[in-house]
Amino acid sequence: MTLKEVRQALRQWGRFWAEKEMGLGFASRSITATMMEIGALGVSARSDKHLFSHGSDGIFVPNHISTIDRVLQIYLTAEEKKLIRAVYIQKRIPTAKGIRAVVKIESVLACRL
Repeated sequence: MTLKEVRQALRQWGRFWAEKEMGLGFASRSITATMMEIGALGVSARSDKHLFSHGSDGIFVPNHISTIDRVLQIYLTAEEKKLIRAVYIQKRIPTAKGIRAVVKIESVLACRL
């Protein structure tokens, strides 16, 4: 793989995990409104099933993302994993020293992916 392809794959990986970490946002109705409906009608018209289907057990990870996860797990140290996570998932801008480290990591991954 070329460095360009590795960077593209890492950007896809980062976007996928950033989206999963961000969550689903806010509920469209408050808990109080739901409880008032239960009190008035004796039943809620909404289901809480959606609250339990989005846990870590319910995440479907595509093959290309899981491949990158495995390669990162096997070939990188803890510090390198933190740096890659900060750059590609959290979108932090590294220092000059960090940029050199990221390029080194990307070139290692180019040989492994």
